[in-house]
Amino acid sequence: MEGHEENLHQNTVQFDKLKFLIGTNCKPIQVFFQVTVQPYIAEVPVCQRQVIQSPLSEPFVVMTNTKQWSEAQGSLLKSAFFKNQPHNTISLSLFLNLVQHHYIQTSKQTLCSPARPISLDEMEFLLTAKIAPRISPNMRISDSDFNRFWNWYGPILQKIRFYKCLLPMWTRGLFWGLISKESSEHFLADQPIGTFLLRFSVKESGAMAVAYKQSTTDVRHYLMKPTDTLEQGKSLPQFVRECHSLVQFLQIKVDQDLQIVQTNLIDKHVALDKISNKKRKPSPEAPDSYDSTMMDLNMGMRYMSLQNNEIFSV
Repeated sequence: MEGHEENLHQNTVQFDKLKFLIGTNCKPIQVFFQVTVQPYIAEVPVCQRQVIQSPLSEPFVVMTNTKQWSEAQGSLLKSAFFKNQPHNTISLSLFLNLVQHHYIQTSKQTLCSPARPISLDEMEFLLTAKIAPRISPNMRISDSDFNRFWNWYGPILQKIRFYKCLLPMWTRGLFWGLISKESSEHFLADQPIGTFLLRFSVKESGAMAVAYKQSTTDVRHYLMKPTDTLEQGKSLPQFVRECHSLVQFLQIKVDQDLQIVQTNLIDKHVALDKISNKKRKPSPEAPDSYDSTMMDLNMGMRYMSLQNNEIFSV
């Protein structure tokens, strides 16, 4: 550690050069500060020098790179969630409130009026997907429940926070994220061909998937590969722009009562107009029920005009 010694000035000290030379292995640590004082009366020392020590700081983790963020956050949250809780469990309501609070901070939103809070439906999806298939208001969340939940949810939050261009897409409702494959099919069922939504895979932690209306009756699913973006030097907006099967976003809107109140159709080029698409540096087989490539749209011998949403027979 460097910069851990400073002089006291007018009963105040500031450690603005404090530097940790190594990480903490994603484990929470705490620090304390101490000062040596010499009591005087009328400029005469009255006793030996004494050491005054501060209380311990709040736990924190020293990371060496952002790839450690998910594991580090999981350690800190688990410690905070279950501190002084009986039998290492917390109520469902407290758990959900803490998850929402942490999510809003992680996604750099305003706590009092977030642009994109997690909806009640999304909360239910998180619980049923990774904690318990049936939810009871009186249930309690254990530390083992948290571990199972965070192993999937942590990498998602890390991607939202650090993945290029994903955060602005997320807060603008262009990335649904927390939705099941079945629910995405429900929302897309009555939409025009070419309508799509982006979400996170339930089975592949942190992996992104596309659900899109491929024909009048068929909703297809595609699990994105590293070769679609990072390994090709492409951002997520570039992938969307260049994929002809993806025509218009199904945009999500969550109100302050945590209800999904609006699902708009918006042309992908219009939606991504203000999203950066700077290039980055440059496959596994697709899991079951995912297409290995994006399929061409089956327009059923019809042409759809996005400008006025009319459909003309050819």
